[in-house]
Amino acid sequence: MVNLGKATAKNVRELIAIAQEKVQQRFGHHLEVEIGFIGEF
Repeated sequence: MVNLGKATAKNVRELIAIAQEKVQQRFGHHLEVEIGFIGEF
């Protein structure tokens, strides 16, 4: 994912969660996040 300057950390985290949910629903696979999150969202 590339932030072109307008997204907040919360926006990016929400997008990751949506992608994880959609992949789980469609393919039955859980995507693991390979980055660390610092702070609160």
